[in-house]
Amino acid sequence: MTAATDELNPPVKTPPSSFAIDESDEAGAIDVLRRGLRASPELREGAVATVGTGLISTVGRLSIPILIQQILDRGVIGPDGFRPGFVYTAAAVATAVILVVVVLSRITIRLVRAAQDTLYGLRVKAFAHIHELSMATHTETRKGALVSRVTSDVETLARFSEWGALAWIIDGTMIVGTVVVMFVYSWQLALITVAIFAPLIPIFRAIQRRQLAAYDEWRSRVSDTMSEVSEAVGGAAPVRVYGLRERERRRLRRSVDE
Repeated sequence: MTAATDELNPPVKTPPSSFAIDESDEAGAIDVLRRGLRASPELREGAVATVGTGLISTVGRLSIPILIQQILDRGVIGPDGFRPGFVYTAAAVATAVILVVVVLSRITIRLVRAAQDTLYGLRVKAFAHIHELSMATHTETRKGALVSRVTSDVETLARFSEWGALAWIIDGTMIVGTVVVMFVYSWQLALITVAIFAPLIPIFRAIQRRQLAAYDEWRSRVSDTMSEVSEAVGGAAPVRVYGLRERERRRLRRSVDE
């Protein structure tokens, strides 16, 4: 009898997709970014341009103070006195570098807008995938968890594409370049600086882990709130018929306050 029932009602299989939505999956930021790049290959193309513009912009920002220092030390108050040719040439180079940095900043804004358009398409794909899931998956999954997961993961990708990637590239290159310049000018001062800031790295890592744990807790509570709201909206008619408005109102307030 069971075999015949299974033949008449075969299990519904979810079609394969680039999205792996699992409520129990505690994905980190790197996993979310990897999944987002796999689901939207367009982000890879923008990432290459973002890396290039970020590196060039960082080199430009590092070179401007060095050019100003060279103008003062070798062109104005150097042993040979005032050297107008050197001063004008270095000033022209510094001006050109500033213009390049400004142009790259405008290009970065355009890249961010392109990334936002791509993420809009990713949202459409993600919610379309949710609607394609079987009824069994929706029944077993907590209400609101899928929407909360998709929303939070796409927002993570949005923050990374808008400023996170540039911050990693520019700040990381700036730190390395500054340390190299400090070693060139004064290795003693560079060693002192590295010795002071090196212990901060594990401290920042510990703080980051606590932030990620708090973020996961926040995402879970958002999922609970969306679940409560969904059940209240879906059961509005029975609540009105049986006079349970006050109880539902208290339950929603408690869910929002928590």
